[in-house]
Amino acid sequence: MNRRDYLKRMGLSTAVVVGNNQLASLRAIAGSSSEDDAYCVNRNYMSHSNNTAAPQANVGHWPPTQSKPSPTDFGVKLIFAGMCIFGYRGNEARVVFHRGHTDTHKMRIIVSEKARSCSDIYTIGDGSLPANIYKLEVGIEDKSSNVNFFLAPNFDRAAKTGDELDFRWLIDLEGPDGYNRELSKTDVKFSAKMKVKHGTFYTYQRTHATFKAQGGLFPERPFGYIAKVMAANIGRLNDGESVYLRVNDNDVLPYPLTNRAQYEIYFFNEPDTSTYGDFDMVFDAFDDIKPNERFKLVRVTRGYEEETRDLCHNIPYVKKGTDEAPCMGGGFSSGKGFP
Repeated sequence: MNRRDYLKRMGLSTAVVVGNNQLASLRAIAGSSSEDDAYCVNRNYMSHSNNTAAPQANVGHWPPTQSKPSPTDFGVKLIFAGMCIFGYRGNEARVVFHRGHTDTHKMRIIVSEKARSCSDIYTIGDGSLPANIYKLEVGIEDKSSNVNFFLAPNFDRAAKTGDELDFRWLIDLEGPDGYNRELSKTDVKFSAKMKVKHGTFYTYQRTHATFKAQGGLFPERPFGYIAKVMAANIGRLNDGESVYLRVNDNDVLPYPLTNRAQYEIYFFNEPDTSTYGDFDMVFDAFDDIKPNERFKLVRVTRGYEEETRDLCHNIPYVKKGTDEAPCMGGGFSSGKGFP
């Protein structure tokens, strides 16, 4: 089922989850025939409105699904750890990776086949020199884009309640977690850009520590738990379907990923040695947030490190002590993609 049909079928029940203003925006997008049409809906809405509060209807939501993903039931799983930011445009997800500190933050991509045992079939990453990674794409070959985000009922960040896999544990800088408006973006440092054409995005692991925003425009804003590892599940593949990974427009896998096995694709962008939080680096993605408007991510209650146990490469992969000093970035929910 494509995203447009899905949104139409959601109908009135969607209002319970996303609210009346967001429902209006989703209906507008559902009537579009392409990602460019969806972009024009949002752009025209903002340019024709004289109500300063109106643009908020275009941020703070994600193309939704309430179908809970299973961390173990997938054809291909994408796993993200480290300094990256998530967004979307039309029916596709966008992920951008910070490449402004390749001396400390090392980007690595690993593709693992998960059959009776795990074996790595492709790797690329920074060494003494940065790897040439600037354009990435993942999807099912010859199939229309259809990405969504797991948004469960009863999510309440401030109250620290909600499904552990809910995508919204990721801090949304353009939504109610942050500035509640579309932000002007720059790719000077977030220069590695990725399109994901299929899958359901969700929080793979959140922190046990809790946090708050402090400083800038937010003297005190409770965040509760925040996302530490993100993931996207591309469902079980049918006969004849295959998933590709392209780096700089080149197909890099030794063979297409089919239903002969399960596969995991890791996107690491962690510091090699630091045990400090790097959340401040997310502000390198925006050029209209002044220094005095930026906030710090401050720990409120202590947590504990919990290693993942069901992956070919369990996390933390490099950086230790990430529960109280997470290196995960954030989100931008305006639906405008990235430069």
